[in-house]
Amino acid sequence: MAKTISESFSQFRRNLEITSAQLSNVSTRHNNIRNLLSKEMRIEDTFLTGSYSRSTMIAPLSDSDIDIFIVLNPMTYYLPGSKRYIFDEMLRILNNYYSETKNISKNGEAITICFSDFQVDVVPSFKRGGDGYHIINANTTGEIQTNPKYHAELMTEENSQHNGNLVPIVKMIKAWNRNKHYPFVSFYLEMLAIRIFKDFKIEKFSDALYYFFDNGKALIEEPLHDPVSYGGIISPYRECKSKVDALKIFTYSTFNALCAVRDEKAEIIENSINRWRDILGNSFPAYG
Repeated sequence: MAKTISESFSQFRRNLEITSAQLSNVSTRHNNIRNLLSKEMRIEDTFLTGSYSRSTMIAPLSDSDIDIFIVLNPMTYYLPGSKRYIFDEMLRILNNYYSETKNISKNGEAITICFSDFQVDVVPSFKRGGDGYHIINANTTGEIQTNPKYHAELMTEENSQHNGNLVPIVKMIKAWNRNKHYPFVSFYLEMLAIRIFKDFKIEKFSDALYYFFDNGKALIEEPLHDPVSYGGIISPYRECKSKVDALKIFTYSTFNALCAVRDEKAEIIENSINRWRDILGNSFPAYG
């Protein structure tokens, strides 16, 4: 419960944080997995990727997944017909160790382990020439070229340029996406936020969110290129079916955010809080 916009957003920000106890559990779990695979396979590097590595993961933890990159030795594993072996070998090792965990399976480019409290995706990959990595898929011949270390560094750098306010606003945008039943890919929204806020100083979260929706309304119709040159175009849609639907979502949110900002300026605080709660979901505190 909150009676001011500032108090509402401060509480909202806290509500999206993963607890220190949960983070400790995540750390123990991912280190166990990395050490286990490193002992039984020829691995050149392991590191965390995804929202966890970019500090943009939001509560509840049970809705999240932890991504572990496993960089394999190419002389051993990058051979014709070896992709199925790689996934089968990882699956064997993980099943042996986590024998009481019933849900461990191949999932496209990853092996997914569904624990009771959160999910882990183990992603086998190889170092590409120069920099970055390419990810293999157990079921297709194609490969994805990416550089998750650069994405994490970029988020850290851009967050510092905004005096630490970019990561919290990205988390709020991800809460909005969840409240809309995940129309957009989270990574797309993170990179879109970096682009939109490049020349905008984030001071008030309410103003910044309106700015994001208003600018996103125009940019959603344009392709968003991965900041890594070889990464290609970032896929925007998760559950959204078309550009028309995407535009409707941004247009509705822009209008509601504008009304919320106007209500705040007119000191109609309860209306403003109710509008933000409609936009951002139940993690945003109610008025009172």
